[in-house]
Amino acid sequence: MAAPERSTRPAIGRPAARRLVASVTSLAIAAALWPAVTLAQAAAGALPPPPPLLVPDQGGRALLNGEPAPAPGARLPSLTPQVKRPVEPPARKERVGPTAPPPAAPPPRPEPPPIEALPALMVLLDAGAVAMPDSALKGLGYIGFASVRGAAVDVSVLWPTSPRHAFGARVGVGVPLMPARNWWGDGSAVTYIDIDAIALDLAFTYAYWRPLVGRLSLIGRAGLGLAIPVGDVSRVEVLPGCQAGAEARCPHWRQAGRLSDSTPAALPSLQLSGGLAFELSGGLHVRAEAGVRGLPWVGIGLGLRR
Repeated sequence: MAAPERSTRPAIGRPAARRLVASVTSLAIAAALWPAVTLAQAAAGALPPPPPLLVPDQGGRALLNGEPAPAPGARLPSLTPQVKRPVEPPARKERVGPTAPPPAAPPPRPEPPPIEALPALMVLLDAGAVAMPDSALKGLGYIGFASVRGAAVDVSVLWPTSPRHAFGARVGVGVPLMPARNWWGDGSAVTYIDIDAIALDLAFTYAYWRPLVGRLSLIGRAGLGLAIPVGDVSRVEVLPGCQAGAEARCPHWRQAGRLSDSTPAALPSLQLSGGLAFELSGGLHVRAEAGVRGLPWVGIGLGLRR
């Protein structure tokens, strides 16, 4: 087999190839950076020229044209940026003068009075005496009666509507106590009156209660109702021969005729009284009152306010 023939074209050396590659690379880089360089030159042309820098002949710090020279011994400003803090205004100085007195304290508010408790029920028990003097009987046309007396007992039940006011009802019994010497006269005739009856008292009543000092209270009552007679009232004739003024001691007056006397079915009963009450404990109290209950009346009582 025959050997290949050598080429007659001159061989390209390695240094020439390397230069060719470097040239091509430089052209590629220049082409890539050409837009950025063009924009940078345009921006640099738009900026104003920098101020000239002045250097003193005697040496020292260089100054820009137009910058004021620092005072001798002044500290140079820091190269690091400083954050500006808000400047607070100086505190206002008050004028020094005489110290004003402190404001006067307001007067203490008066405490309201304690509210009285409202009782749920009042029960009042009364016992007393009624009487009509001779002068009052003569004014009413009854002649010869020395007096008209009696005893009365009653119970009142009231429901309070406030700590001082109460309304309710009263039931009572009145018993006449007239001695045998009571009589009346019509001209020369003298007739004894024999009363064997009682009076039932039924009435609506109102009570007013007001504390005074400590356990002492004021009580006032008013009422209106009916007194119903229950029993017999008779007249006994005095026989002739009895000495005038001594008929009650005449030995035979009881042997005379007895006539039944008519009585009304009911009489109005007016109550108007007042007095003082003293509280014992637990709502229990005692009372002393005077006034009118059909006739002039004076009595004492026991009550409970719960």
